[in-house]
Amino acid sequence: TELEPWHYADPFFQTVPSDAGVSLDRHFAGPQAPHLAKETFGRWGIDLGEVMAHSDLFPRAGKSQHAFCIQMDRKKDVRILANIVPGQRWVEVMMHESGHAAYDVCVDPSLPYLLRRPAHTFVTEGMAIMSGRLVRDPRWLVDVAAIQPGAIAQVEEDLLRMTSAASLLFTRWGLVMVNFERALYQDPAADLDALWWDLVERFQLVRPPRDRRAPDWAAKVHIATAPVYYHNYLLGEMLATQLRTAIERDLDAHLVGAPTAGRWLEERFFAPGASLRWDDLVRAATGRELSPEDFAAGLMG
Repeated sequence: TELEPWHYADPFFQTVPSDAGVSLDRHFAGPQAPHLAKETFGRWGIDLGEVMAHSDLFPRAGKSQHAFCIQMDRKKDVRILANIVPGQRWVEVMMHESGHAAYDVCVDPSLPYLLRRPAHTFVTEGMAIMSGRLVRDPRWLVDVAAIQPGAIAQVEEDLLRMTSAASLLFTRWGLVMVNFERALYQDPAADLDALWWDLVERFQLVRPPRDRRAPDWAAKVHIATAPVYYHNYLLGEMLATQLRTAIERDLDAHLVGAPTAGRWLEERFFAPGASLRWDDLVRAATGRELSPEDFAAGLMG
């Protein structure tokens, strides 16, 4: 039987299939995602207690099924909407959204109102992505999630491979989205159905279904609800790796659990808010221009 797009576990092929790698779901069988996020940032000296207390984190009827972090007043009122159920996925989502929250909470409150925000959207995405990746970090799984070291040692190499695979798959998918939206706004009257599958085949190496003529691109919610956003994820993937590399280089310490990492983030990355351009912030914080070098090196292991 030939492989067709509908054989993929994820219709957009943007994540590692659940049956293709290590599942940690049995270790996250309860509603501990908020606690793990709070504990992670607490060890960095960043208190997210008020954020969690004012957030809407669990499913209920009629509620948005999405997940996001929102800054309510450009002071300290930061909230997360989520729909947490047991399993690794929602732990990762909460870690991601808590990265956004930490940034918002730690912006210097003495800045003028218009500057009390991230330097750029992709900069806060970089922090969120770095945080979310920790759910596959062996040190985090043992020290914060309290999983037995022996259980993690057995799958450590697979976890590292999954981290690389997840970044590669998402990067290919992100290139589909960025190129599609750019073409969409350049020429809305173009054959968007064909364009979509041309890009999927080019970047994701997924063969288009034969004789398919339908607006499959419209099934991706971001195109309607968060248009022209995906480039922030791609740039954020690069920045997440560059950020962690700089922290661990400067502090000569592992990112997980180091209070000095929290101070580094607060002082060098969060506090300036939008008082610096994004490129100036990245240069000042990490010591160099935004570059794919660390990201590529991380994929190579």
